[in-house]
Amino acid sequence: MSFLHNVRDLLLYGGLTREQFDMVREDADADNLKNLQIYAPIACVVFCVLLVASTFMGSIVRQNTFIYMGACIAMGLIAIASHALARSKHTDRIGIRILAHLFMIVLYAFAICVSMRHVNYPAVSSIAFLLVTPLLFVSRPVNLAAQTVLATAAVCLASTALKSPDIAGDDVWNAITFGGVGIIANVFVTRMKLRSLYQANEITYLSETDVLTGLKNRNCYESRLEDYPRGDARVLACAYADADGLHELNNSKGHDAGDALLCAIANEMQKLFGEEHTFRIGGDEFVGFIPDGNVDEVRRLLSDMRERLLVAGYLVSCGASSVEARTADMRSLVRDAEKEMYSQKFASGAGQPREES
Repeated sequence: MSFLHNVRDLLLYGGLTREQFDMVREDADADNLKNLQIYAPIACVVFCVLLVASTFMGSIVRQNTFIYMGACIAMGLIAIASHALARSKHTDRIGIRILAHLFMIVLYAFAICVSMRHVNYPAVSSIAFLLVTPLLFVSRPVNLAAQTVLATAAVCLASTALKSPDIAGDDVWNAITFGGVGIIANVFVTRMKLRSLYQANEITYLSETDVLTGLKNRNCYESRLEDYPRGDARVLACAYADADGLHELNNSKGHDAGDALLCAIANEMQKLFGEEHTFRIGGDEFVGFIPDGNVDEVRRLLSDMRERLLVAGYLVSCGASSVEARTADMRSLVRDAEKEMYSQKFASGAGQPREES
């Protein structure tokens, strides 16, 4: 059972667990889209050059003219579609996968058509494409293997139907042999690529995530702060929260109790403002950004959060601010929310105003 389990994970997830594969699948799609933007235009140009060159070559090459033309048009359309997906505001992951498989299908179809156009010669180009094509993109190994099997079957059937028995026999043997080698190479290379993506994902996660609360940390906050004005929002709202009495709680009940306070605030902030827009920027300081948020509504949400935390025995001071997004000075936006938080903290007697960060 362990062997079958490992084989299943290798074919479905490239040797990762299902959870790990799901973590890196978005990165794999992004990598595939970048590759499409490179490979498709290059392939289009190559086929275009072959099309032009075929008009000056002998009759054998000229037989491929319409094949070159069809491949050139197909790759041109894929190139246009991939650049359209790259410019889209919302990533169409299904569209990326479809384009990647269409790219491979075009290559297979081109190689098979050229090979079958010349029935007196072995299917050399088909064999070469069976080896190389599956290595171009990152996907489930089983999907790429299935596509290779179908391409291998197509070569075998076409050769058997159109070529002499001797040549067809060589084609079938070579297609099965190199198709199998291609599948093995694909599984090995895909496993390496997926592991590399996972390791990069882990490094990014650790560098951007606060280990205690699971929120984005100060490093991530600093790197993303100036990205907000470049988004689509017309108004940006900021929420600032600061734990009251953390030092006293640590001294009286221990650091586990202080950690519980911080985690409680972090959970509430994340529920209100989302995983991507909530940051722990200091020991007991939290910031949330709300694109197109109404500052009065943010204050109401923070007030409700304070009441919920108070029921749990935790005290927190909060503040909010907003600004026009396109002209936003993000640090001023955060400072204004911080000032309001300190005003609330001072008014409640929870502490004295500290020097602004």
